[in-house]
Amino acid sequence: MSEPIFKRMQRVVSAGLESATGAAERLNSSGMMRRAVREVEQAVDKLQKRQDAAKARSVQSGLQQAAIRDQVNELVRDARYALDKGRDDLGRAAVVRQMDLEEERKRLAAEQAAADDEAKQLQTSIDELKARHADMVREQKAVDAARPAAPAKGYDDRKVQRAEAAFDRAVQASGVSPGLVEAASDAEVQEIRAARRDEEIEARLAALKAGPADAKKGRKSA
Repeated sequence: MSEPIFKRMQRVVSAGLESATGAAERLNSSGMMRRAVREVEQAVDKLQKRQDAAKARSVQSGLQQAAIRDQVNELVRDARYALDKGRDDLGRAAVVRQMDLEEERKRLAAEQAAADDEAKQLQTSIDELKARHADMVREQKAVDAARPAAPAKGYDDRKVQRAEAAFDRAVQASGVSPGLVEAASDAEVQEIRAARRDEEIEARLAALKAGPADAKKGRKSA
């Protein structure tokens, strides 16, 4: 299973920050420390944007589910009307559409739950990075206070540049989206599912023909 993007980003960014801040402390470089602080701020901003997107997906899924519920209720009335008029073919078509919408509603509910969980996990990562940012600001002030007038002995600008480049690569790597996993079903499983679906369609039609009480049971089981 692919690692969730928020966990991957938190892990990679944390590793990059430790590398950058460690290099800054070893080199006694205030400039490098400021760079690391800016990178944390950018990482927090990126996570917040992902969290906003996750929250938007959750809201959208909820609205779509509500719309589907209305459509399903309308289709139940349509199916009953068609059966009352002796149009079993139209009643069956309405039931089939109803079942399709119910499957879509289940998918949307799962997506909403996943989006809510992602937003929650992202908030945890944001809080941790903000705490790290506060620590780094304090560390930067300490480095500034201890910084001598002349560059510290052993300072090598090439080492700083290499550390910055490594950090950039680590942060960029965190933006890779996890791959999509597709489930494959063999012909026998598909045939079983089709048979079960046909049976459910016939059961719902029978309930609608039997009367409102049985029809309500059919809707509750949806």
